[in-house]
Amino acid sequence: MLTLANFALAIQNVFQPDILLAMLVGSMIGVVVGALPGASATMALAVMIPVTFWFEADMSLLLLISVYCSGVFGGSISACLLNIPGTPASAATCFDGAPLTKRGEGGKAILTALIASTFGGLISGIALLFCAPLLAALALKFGAPETMMVALFGLTMVASLSSDKLVKGLIMGALGMLIGTIGLSPTGSARFTFGSIQLYGGLQTVPILIGVFSIPEVIRMLASHGWKMDTSKKSRMRMAFKEIKSIIPTCSIATLVGLIIGLIPAIGPETATFIGYDRAKKMAKEDGETFGKGNIKGVAASEAANNAVCGTSLAPMFALGIPGSGAAMVLMGGLMIHGLTPGPTLFREQMPLLTTLFFGFIIAQVFMLVVGFGACKLAPLVFKVHHLVLAPIILVVCMVGTFATNNSLFDVYIMLAFGVAAYFLGNAGYSCVPMVLGMLLGKQFETNLSRTIVLSQKTGFLSFIMTRPIALVLAGLTIITIILPVIMEQRKKKRLARIALEAEGENKQGAQDMNLQNNADC
Repeated sequence: MLTLANFALAIQNVFQPDILLAMLVGSMIGVVVGALPGASATMALAVMIPVTFWFEADMSLLLLISVYCSGVFGGSISACLLNIPGTPASAATCFDGAPLTKRGEGGKAILTALIASTFGGLISGIALLFCAPLLAALALKFGAPETMMVALFGLTMVASLSSDKLVKGLIMGALGMLIGTIGLSPTGSARFTFGSIQLYGGLQTVPILIGVFSIPEVIRMLASHGWKMDTSKKSRMRMAFKEIKSIIPTCSIATLVGLIIGLIPAIGPETATFIGYDRAKKMAKEDGETFGKGNIKGVAASEAANNAVCGTSLAPMFALGIPGSGAAMVLMGGLMIHGLTPGPTLFREQMPLLTTLFFGFIIAQVFMLVVGFGACKLAPLVFKVHHLVLAPIILVVCMVGTFATNNSLFDVYIMLAFGVAAYFLGNAGYSCVPMVLGMLLGKQFETNLSRTIVLSQKTGFLSFIMTRPIALVLAGLTIITIILPVIMEQRKKKRLARIALEAEGENKQGAQDMNLQNNADC
């Protein structure tokens, strides 16, 4: 448990000059690597692991934590400015960040992302500091049935993200789920591999994300005569107080989503960013329809959700040895390098060190804010580079980043193939976002559905689900999510019809009054 003595010791340890310098350097590395298309916070952590051999445990882990937090935020810079997510966790940031940039408000977009990232990270860090054992206990409640329901709940977003073109969105969502079945099934049988050993592990997420979001933009750059953006406005890093105030409720909703998603192993910030975006869109009553067209609340929702995952994903790793994300798994390796074994024993024997790390996580958000602000001030300079020069550079960076993920040239081919297909599908009116969502969550749903079926063999599937309160709550939320938009749409149509009738009645009454007046004048 957190004690005043441990907290005072944590403050003393974190504010050592060498540790502060390490956290500053880690934040810089995280922002730079995160902004590179194809890179990820997990990749940045893996690269930094060898460096930590030379440091003490507290400095090493705080360096890695700083890289982790800033790396997740860094992806929003390229997502906003180039419509290319630097990390998979920033995919949903493109929806509103890119339209803002095209309106000449790129500075506002990345400043919104920075504020929301800091908000989500701070709340997540505070939760980690004061509630780590409680969060770890809650993480144990999420088994295969609960994870299955989370994935099913997320799949309902396909309709929300395709509200303008529902049929096309559902087609692309189904295509994504079909793509997710490529490789070995949960039972071990090969599907759609066509005899290729490289397909036995399925198609990797990162190459597809890079291809879908980057290659179409590169093609458009090469085909255009310059940047298609409103240059009448200067892209300043400014936001009015009213705008900052308006995104706080959105950040709160998305942060709550991220805190919960972070506890579930193997889900990660990639899913949290979509679910947080969808929840914020549905909670925005007056401007929900402007999401995807350059609404700062959309940027805030995505970034608050993915950064909120960072803290709570560490709680089950420290307390139980169960990493809540890929990045948490790498951090666990960094912990074990220094002879520290995650689990309940760690909390009993190393509570002063853990308190230092948890408090340092909060301070890492401050460094991210400072470093991120400086990086965002420089980022809009990318538009000073001619598009015919920048497009090939982006293409090369994407290819290198894709190859570096698994050291596989096959992934580069997949990235290029999906990118070209996304370009033509986009021109035909088919958005690839539902496809990506279906692929991400379809895998999770199928895997955990198979596990749930195995676990429920004795009692029966429905009977087993009925004994899992969290799964039942998630199932109820899924049903509400499906039904509520239909009800709201019907109510909207009735309201519009009533307004139209009232307006028609007023027009008729006005015409009658006019006729009476004309007759009286005659």
